Amino acid sequence: MDKLEIPKVRFTWIMHYACNYRCPYCFYYEGSGWEILGARNVYISPDEWLVHWRRIYQMYGRSYIVLTGGEPFIYPHFTELISRISEMHFPIDITTNSSGDLDSFVKAVSPERISLSLSFHPHFDNINVFAERVEFLRKNNFTVVIGFTAYPLLLKNFKYYMKILGSTGAEIEINFFRGIYKGIAYPAGYTEEEK
Repeated sequence: MDKLEIPKVRFTWIMHYACNYRCPYCFYYEGSGWEILGARNVYISPDEWLVHWRRIYQMYGRSYIVLTGGEPFIYPHFTELISRISEMHFPIDITTNSSGDLDSFVKAVSPERISLSLSFHPHFDNINVFAERVEFLRKNNFTVVIGFTAYPLLLKNFKYYMKILGSTGAEIEINFFRGIYKGIAYPAGYTEEEK
């Protein structure tokens, strides 16, 4: 991916507000955030999306897309859509919990045009199964970065998680938690040991 010239125009695309996980540290989690935001979702076909992305290409040329959500892989016809967009726009970096159909995805898209930011969520995923998915993607030549949120409840197993995630060879990014946990506001609430 680093051999490609990065386009000057960059889009951050929040594909939709839907996710198959409900992590307690997600900023959509509080109240009925997912349901309220879900009313904004737009579901159109890959052909309809391509009309818009072609127009962007005509205006700006090839663009860099950072794609997030919700969970992009649960968007209808996601793999087909990304495969077709990546014919004109790349690189595309996709933030995902990696619970989608990765087998079909790696067969349909180019690792030279797509990179993946995989977020590990212990409430919904097994660390060893997650690490296997990371290794699968890396063996198929995809650039993978692992994201982990330093939610206070998860810090007791932090060293264990980092040992297994580190064994994959992927870069790891630690994200601090923003919110309230047991009456303490974070990130200011992290102890020196937790920092």
